[in-house]
Amino acid sequence: MKALKTQIQFRKIVLQQKHNDKKVFQFSEKGKLYTLEQPTTNVKNLISSALQDSSPKDNIFVGEKVVHHQIVDGIRTPFNGLVISSVPGYADWYNVVYEDDTYVYVYKLNDHYVSGDLNIIGD
Repeated sequence: MKALKTQIQFRKIVLQQKHNDKKVFQFSEKGKLYTLEQPTTNVKNLISSALQDSSPKDNIFVGEKVVHHQIVDGIRTPFNGLVISSVPGYADWYNVVYEDDTYVYVYKLNDHYVSGDLNIIGD
């Protein structure tokens, strides 16, 4: 149940996912907590809805090498990375991998680009 709540809250707060049925973001109704079945169904509905998003934007960052400046220990630090894809159903979010790092990070790159924290670099 905790994992389902976390997934639903992540989609609502971080990804700012919208859904035509606001109840998919709830964990109870009329003061009674849902059983495990309802939040499971809600997460599946949210994922399905995100994958069917019919308004994708141009993926202008995908495949681009970037320098992404981030604050580390109070110092603006550059990181070299590659934008590998957009997040399905979330055209504003992008998956980025960095040199010497095995993780995939997810950002709203347009915000970072507009603020000057992201630069596209040539080959």
